[in-house]
Amino acid sequence: MKNYITFLLWLIVSIGYSQNSNVYVELFNVNSSALNNGKIHYFSNVGDTSINFSVVIGRNIGHVGNPTQVLALAVFDNNGLEYAASDTIALTQANFTAFDGTATPFINSSFTLKENKKEGVLKFKYRFRINGGGYDDWTNWFYATKTYQTQQYQPPIPATTFAGPDQICDEGIYTITNPGTISLENATGVANLTNLGNNQWKVERINNAVGTVVLKSLVGSNTYEKNIRIGNQAPTSITGNSFSLDWSRSYTFTVNTVDANSTLEIVKEGAPSVTFTRLDNNRFTLSTPPKPNSNDPITPVYVLNIKARVIDPECGNSEYIHQEIRVGSTIPFE
Repeated sequence: MKNYITFLLWLIVSIGYSQNSNVYVELFNVNSSALNNGKIHYFSNVGDTSINFSVVIGRNIGHVGNPTQVLALAVFDNNGLEYAASDTIALTQANFTAFDGTATPFINSSFTLKENKKEGVLKFKYRFRINGGGYDDWTNWFYATKTYQTQQYQPPIPATTFAGPDQICDEGIYTITNPGTISLENATGVANLTNLGNNQWKVERINNAVGTVVLKSLVGSNTYEKNIRIGNQAPTSITGNSFSLDWSRSYTFTVNTVDANSTLEIVKEGAPSVTFTRLDNNRFTLSTPPKPNSNDPITPVYVLNIKARVIDPECGNSEYIHQEIRVGSTIPFE
């Protein structure tokens, strides 16, 4: 039992008390230039780090007429081991000149984070005595409510950049600046990745595979990517207002591609009375003739096919895509 009581007394003295309502810390501010998101940033564990701070000590208005003494200092809790981080600030009755004697002016000082002992929490503690105010002897140590955690500054990780072709026919060499963990995604059966050293990687096409692979760099929690087209991919679609056309009208269609700069071949098959006009690389019109045999209750339906592919002498031509179009049909179709 005696050992338990001794331990409790040691614990009280070690951790100190929260603020006292008779004398207290009104303000405890660390220089803002040393803070990042409210934490004290230090750059290295090597050498001591000194930082400015300011503090204001207040006292209960009922003690304005009582001679007051205060001892205060910044301390640093380095993973449970506390050390004095600043010189002791000694205050007397003469220092309480602000707010009708209830507070001190700003007290500017500095604290020091010791070498290899900078991880932890900065605190400010004080004790006092008030002659004739019921505190004729020095009190235990009290701690300001406000504290500051420290954090070692971590410089931003440079972004990854890729230098190399957007499309390869056989293989391509890529120089990667600030590489992290490098991988090639969506590449099964399409391309292989080889580390050449000296921040260079080779992406090699597998046979005549076609697709888009992703060269990826993972740096910490950041991901950087480069899309690489392998071979020539067929156009993705043919779009227009309708694939069921009326008589005596003109319709515009667009062939969509992965690469907007692709050179296209577009061919109309069937329905010779429907006029095909190429507008530019990826757009064309279909102009339908007048309705034949307008008095005939059975109106014919013309069916034509549009096929399109990417033309590239270097990487080879892509496969065709096809789109069936009807003229004179009033029934929607897929």
